[in-house]
Amino acid sequence: MNLPLPNKFHPDLTEDRLSFISNILLEEYYKTEDELTSEFDDNYTRGCTVFGRQKNRIKKIAVSGTYDWLTIVNSSNDLVFKIGIIPCRFSTDDPQKPCKNAVINIHQAQIPFIDEADSNEPSRFCFILDKGMGNSDDPVVVLLGFDEFGIEKCRWVSDAIRVFNTITANIPSTVEIAKPSISPKRSVSHNDQAKNDL
Repeated sequence: MNLPLPNKFHPDLTEDRLSFISNILLEEYYKTEDELTSEFDDNYTRGCTVFGRQKNRIKKIAVSGTYDWLTIVNSSNDLVFKIGIIPCRFSTDDPQKPCKNAVINIHQAQIPFIDEADSNEPSRFCFILDKGMGNSDDPVVVLLGFDEFGIEKCRWVSDAIRVFNTITANIPSTVEIAKPSISPKRSVSHNDQAKNDL
């Protein structure tokens, strides 16, 4: 079933903004997975750390004021942030059969927007980090938009690309060096040796 993109209903949900949020979610997921590899880490320790890092990074960026379209509505663990005027949440879940609270339940910070929206339009939005549970083998981020009755009305899917940090180094330009001149050693005479001994 092909659903329309969110920006068909809400122009604040542009491709660039959705990609920006999805990159945060994916980058923190990958970094945490790479770092938490001790024998004492499991899905729980990694999952909690991923969520905490994602939440804190979104909050930090929003509070910095760098992007005027990103603001925080609720800063607790059940984070609600706005893209323009649209309140959004995020979770790790299966976008085909979501079951997490952040996806299926309405947060009180979302209610004013839901009350103002038309009944046939999406009014509750959640970014879902799909770690390969859905149709993709690689992690992707899916933004689902539901109407007031919980019916999915729109969907956006990020690219499934892992971003690697690139290291750029200043490589000096090549310099031509002449071949060294090699000549045979001269033999040291007894007189030269005597002078050196003095």
